[in-house]
This record gives sequence, structure tokens and C-alpha cells, in this order.
Amino acid sequence: MSHRFFVRIFPVIIIAATIIFSGCAANNGYQKAFSEQTTVRGSKQTFKASTEQTLRAVKQTLVQQGFTIDDTGSSTAIIKAERNMQDSSDKDISYNIKVSAYVSKALTENKSSVTLAASQQTVLHRKWHTWWHLLWVLPILPTGTNYQTVVTKEGNVKDPAFYKDFFTIVEKSLNNGVAKTTD
Repeated sequence: MSHRFFVRIFPVIIIAATIIFSGCAANNGYQKAFSEQTTVRGSKQTFKASTEQTLRAVKQTLVQQGFTIDDTGSSTAIIKAERNMQDSSDKDISYNIKVSAYVSKALTENKSSVTLAASQQTVLHRKWHTWWHLLWVLPILPTGTNYQTVVTKEGNVKDPAFYKDFFTIVEKSLNNGVAKTTD
């Protein structure tokens, strides 16, 4: 009797253990936030300019590209900015891009480093009408409009081209001497 009971209950125990142990390890992607594999490539660059000049060039680049800069103060080395962009091919999709730039003095004299971190959200904007129906089947008159926004994708920007474009504009700003003017 006990052998038959064990034979019947053993598959249930195996299935339950599999579910429990697989559930414990499923959602732990955040634990790799500081691993070497998740490092964003191309997000740091050194410039032949002082920290103050580079800080001005970074701010100028962000503003020229349509970002709204949070109040950072004039001497703060961390800049946070945000931009909302409409998709050029689909009016129902927009992108919310947030960046943080850290400007620091490089190890060699008269050089500075910029580290940029960016994240984005892809947002779908839905609009639909509610209708009054004749006999609950045939829509006759619109009775209202409903709106909904749905985040369809979000995460860190890992495309090296994004960072390359940013650093190219900062470099041009520094080379043109625009950021070298004093306040």
C-alpha cells in the first residue's frame, strides 16, 4: 500500500518542486545591473578641454537637440535632461528619452571626461470613439472619445551610434570654440 502511494504521489512532488524552483530564479535580471556584460559600450569619452568648457558644451548640445535640462546649477557636474519625440512615421507613437551626463576631470591636465547614460520609453497613444448603436448592432452616433497611453517598450539605450552622435556634437561644439566663452 505504501509503495503504490509513493508511486502515485512522486510525480506530483516532482512537478511541484520544478514549479517552485523555476519560479524562484525567473525574475532576477536586475541582479546583473553591475555586471561586465551589461556595461553600455561607447558611453564615455575624453575631450581636450577643461571641465567647465566641456560642461557648457554638453549642456549646449542637449538644448540644441531639444532636451529640457533639469536645474543643475552652474557648477554641478551631473546634468539630467529629457526629451519627448514624436515618431516621424507613426503619429500614434512617441519616445520619452532621459539622459544623465557626468562631466569629470580626466587624469591628464586640461582634459575632461563625459559619461552619458540614457533610457527610453516607447509610448503608444490610442484614441477611439464610443458609439450609440441602433438595436445594439448598428453604430449610428458617436457618444464620446476615449484616450489611452501605453508604454510598449522601455529600457536603457545601448546603441553605440546614439552615444557616438552625442559625443560628435559635443566635440564640434568644443572645436568651434562656442563652449569656451565665459559667462
